[in-house]
Amino acid sequence: MDETRLVIVTWLWKNKNPHRAKVADFGVDHVNTLARALDRNLERPYRFVCITDTPDDKRFECETFPLWDDFTDLTSHPHSDSYVSCYPRLKIFDKEVGEQLDADIILSLDLDTIVTGPLDKTLDTFVPPFVGLRCKLNSRPLTYNGSMFMFEVGHPDVTRIWDEFDLRTSPELARMFGYRGSDQAWISYTLGDNYPTFDPSNGIYSYRKHVRQMATLPPGAAMVHFFGRHNPWHNEAQGHTWVREAMK
Repeated sequence: MDETRLVIVTWLWKNKNPHRAKVADFGVDHVNTLARALDRNLERPYRFVCITDTPDDKRFECETFPLWDDFTDLTSHPHSDSYVSCYPRLKIFDKEVGEQLDADIILSLDLDTIVTGPLDKTLDTFVPPFVGLRCKLNSRPLTYNGSMFMFEVGHPDVTRIWDEFDLRTSPELARMFGYRGSDQAWISYTLGDNYPTFDPSNGIYSYRKHVRQMATLPPGAAMVHFFGRHNPWHNEAQGHTWVREAMK
């Protein structure tokens, strides 16, 4: 892993949907907070890049990469525009994008992620070509959550996530098989139940599922994800000292 070119990406683009209140909370400050947390907690060489529609914003404390136009207007539900859509992120699996980022391995993180401890041992658990983050939605199939995934650039198992996506048919196909969401539904449909996942055994926690009621984190906790309606900068989470410390 140390000899590979690791690029960690996060995402920031304008909220075109008035119903996406959570996305409207995201800003450059949150990108910079994540950048500083990674710098404190990761020793191996890496580059941190924000993929954004405002790449020339001088407030960024990290590299930026211009967001493409692909699927920026595609919603995650055929009959409503009020559903969160992250379909643009699918293009990160395009081999050409990985090459443009000068990456061998890409780790994608949402902005509602906090880094709470050393990450090197967690990333040592990466097994090419893909490691995801799993969530269970009631009786529906296990889904790779879009909050965190790590993959080998150019591997055919993952490039097909992009190559086989058809904006007219793929969203409905994933829904027919019980997957929900936008990019994460298609990733889950395409990859199936065939790849390893990050979980508490390697330091990765869900705020809602694992640590919401904890005054202190378990030993070895490296990262906490706030997917869903919770955010690390909202009042409830800010009541935890470990959240505030991670966001300095």
